[in-house]
Amino acid sequence: MLTPQSSSADHPFKGIDSIDERERERALLSQLPEQIKLYSLSTLSELYEKNAREPLWQDPLAIQDFEQQLLEVALLKINPQFSTWLEYLSDPNITGIARDIILSDAMLGYLYFISSLTSEEKVWLYRPPLNSDRQGYQIMRAPENKITSWQEAIHKNETYHYVNSLAPQHPQYRKMQTELLKLLSDNSPWPKLTERVYLREGYSSKDISNVKKILYRLGIGNMSLTDVDSQVYSHDLVMAIKQFQKNRGLPADGIIGIRTRNWLNVSPKILARLLALNMQRLRFTPADIQTGILVNIPDYSLNYYEEGKIRLFSKVIVGRPDRKTPVMQSAINQIVINPDWNVPHSLAREDILPQVIKNIDYLQEHNYRILSSWSQNAEVIDPESIDWENISIENFPYYLRQTLGPNNPLGHYKFNMPNRYSIFLHDTPNKAMFQRYRRAGSSGCVRVQKASELARLLLKKTGLTDADILNFLKENKSTYRNTRKRIPVWLYYLTAWVSEDGATQFRTDIYHYDQSVL
Repeated sequence: MLTPQSSSADHPFKGIDSIDERERERALLSQLPEQIKLYSLSTLSELYEKNAREPLWQDPLAIQDFEQQLLEVALLKINPQFSTWLEYLSDPNITGIARDIILSDAMLGYLYFISSLTSEEKVWLYRPPLNSDRQGYQIMRAPENKITSWQEAIHKNETYHYVNSLAPQHPQYRKMQTELLKLLSDNSPWPKLTERVYLREGYSSKDISNVKKILYRLGIGNMSLTDVDSQVYSHDLVMAIKQFQKNRGLPADGIIGIRTRNWLNVSPKILARLLALNMQRLRFTPADIQTGILVNIPDYSLNYYEEGKIRLFSKVIVGRPDRKTPVMQSAINQIVINPDWNVPHSLAREDILPQVIKNIDYLQEHNYRILSSWSQNAEVIDPESIDWENISIENFPYYLRQTLGPNNPLGHYKFNMPNRYSIFLHDTPNKAMFQRYRRAGSSGCVRVQKASELARLLLKKTGLTDADILNFLKENKSTYRNTRKRIPVWLYYLTAWVSEDGATQFRTDIYHYDQSVL
């Protein structure tokens, strides 16, 4: 690692007296090779002037950490300038104050990048590309408070700690960083599977040789390349494929089908970019949870934590791609036993009202009532009084509520949590879908397979016993129970991470958010 030197010979512009802005900029540029263009020339000239034209980077560890973080952003391909900075910094001919200036230019760009990640609702980490959206990512001037904090760290000789604080502060970050570097170190051409056939144990295929090479390079199973020419799908290879499938969230059946084949064909370079993207998502992913519920949307999983330990794990069903479950944070403040379902207007318009117009008995058959509002004293509207032939579905003036019954999609429990998306967790009478590999099938809310177990854990904290809960379930009415303390809930989106056993996990990008960097 080349580090800047601080002798006056390395920065001859040190002897220049206080000068105007243009002269300061020219003096700064004179220290660089002609082909290098600075992104933040004006700001840099001011910073070096205030620092008595001394180098801003004195700590080799801070430089090393910063260049690693810069690499992780460059892998996102959101703006070519990040890669350009890395190219300059890897040039052995650029040393001394010239290298110091480039590091500082890159730091200003990185500080803007961090400041642009303002909220989980708006950040581009959670949206698909639109009209080449990412090519339009512009690096703007970093906020003054960010620049000031950086300069204060320099003056206090705390640059390394400051640079370290800019990285995602999540336990997963360093683990993912280690795996990222491993993937980037694999520079050989990636083997490709070309046959479009399903492979089971004992089958033969010319692709088997490449399957072994892929698993060997990924470090999965006890792969040996001594029998790489064998074209038989052996038992040992089946076991390794099952582990590979688990690491991709696929059914671990040992069958090499379309999805397994597609994942095997993903090269380390692409996997590295997926890791880099998810490392930035860690900035919006909860860490070190004591009490709360975490739902990883593309993993279709829920974990309930108590005192820092997982108390309950459950499969979940999340929103389908056209009705996405949002990335958000809220807190459960109420549990409803035997809930009614207030049908969202969008669902009423798109799914239910077209059925009612065809057959008015659809309402009674599925226990729907038409109301004047959502209030407890709302007037119940007689369906026969509505002119269904001339009703406007888009501007339907009433409200739909589905009462208790076998068709109620909320099942026996609903977990209310205030949020602007009207999203909540709930039970479901349809358990069959939990057996599927792909479970993006709701209208946005999260269906919980073990809703009854979760409800029992939370309701007992309100003072109810198992007998109390059973009695309420038997009653033909809704019961509302407020929680004594709000239970934090995070709905987050990670398609790559490192599991407890050290295996790198990848998941199918169900909402196409990863395409923003691919």
